[in-house]
Amino acid sequence: MKTIQNHTGINITNSKLQLVEVIYSDGEFILENVDEEYFPEFLNFDEKKTKVISILQNALNEITIRNPLKSKYFSFSLPHNLFNVVQLPIENALLENDLAENIKWEFSVLYPHLNNDDLVIQYLKVNKENGWAIIAGILRKYLEILNDFCDQNNVKFQYLDHSHFASDNLLNYESSINNDSFNLSLYLTKDFISIDLIKNNLPVKFYVYPVKATSEIIPELNQFLFSIGWSKDNQKLISRIYLAGDSVPESLIVNLKDIYGFDISLLDPFDKIKHGKALQNNKNIFTRANSFTSAAGLAFRMI
Repeated sequence: MKTIQNHTGINITNSKLQLVEVIYSDGEFILENVDEEYFPEFLNFDEKKTKVISILQNALNEITIRNPLKSKYFSFSLPHNLFNVVQLPIENALLENDLAENIKWEFSVLYPHLNNDDLVIQYLKVNKENGWAIIAGILRKYLEILNDFCDQNNVKFQYLDHSHFASDNLLNYESSINNDSFNLSLYLTKDFISIDLIKNNLPVKFYVYPVKATSEIIPELNQFLFSIGWSKDNQKLISRIYLAGDSVPESLIVNLKDIYGFDISLLDPFDKIKHGKALQNNKNIFTRANSFTSAAGLAFRMI
C-alpha cells in the first residue's frame, strides 16, 4: 500500500521562490502553507552552485520562520528559459530505447551548442496516431543544484517540471473541463506567454512566445489559433481557456471574452482543498491564488 506523504511544491523564478505545502492529517488533505519570498538579486542558475543554493536557502528560511514546514518531500518547477522545449515528429514503430536515442540525436541537431551528456531529456507522446512528441531538455547541473539544496534541508527531491506543465496538473481537478473537445491553457510571466492545447488532460501542441507587454499577447494567440485551424466559424473547436501565472491582467480576460467569445477560467488552486488554521487570513490564497498554480500543481501530485 502506498504511503501518503506530506509534499511541498516550490516554483522558482529569477526573482522569487513560491511555496505550497499540502499535508495529510486525520484522513484528509490540508493546505498547510502558501508563501513566497523575493530574492535580493536576480537568480542565475549558471552562477556558482554555492551562490545559487545560498539564495534559495535564504528565501526558504524566511518562509519557514513565518510558518515551519511539515513535509520532507520537495518538488520543483523552473521557468521556461532554463529548458529547451520542442515538438517533433517521431517514428511510432521504434522501440522505446531506440526512440529515446533518436530523440537525443534530434536534440543534438537542433541544439548543437549543447552536449547531450550534460542534459536530462524527457519526452511525452502527444499524438500517437500521427507520431508527435513534446521534448524537453534541461541541463543536468540544474538538477544537481536542486538535489544538493534538498540534501542541505534533509528532504527528498521528488519531481522537477516546467512551470507551465506543473500548473497544468491542476486541470485534473477542474470540473469545468470538457475532455471531449480541445481546451487552451495559457501561462503568463513577465517575459513569456506559453500556450498549451489540451485534450483529455494531455498536451497536444505547445508553444512559447516572448512578450514584453500585455498588448503582444493577443497577436501571439492569434498566430497560435491560426496554426490549429481555429476560426470564428469553427469556434467550438476550443471549449475553454484556462489562465494562470504571475502576470494575468483583468484587461486580458475581458479582451479574450470580447474578441474570441471563449469561456474563461482563472485557475484557483486553493478553492477545492481544506485550508489549515494558519492560512485563514493568508492574502496569497484570496488575492493572488492564480500566481501559485505551478507550486500548487506540484504539491497536489500527492492527492
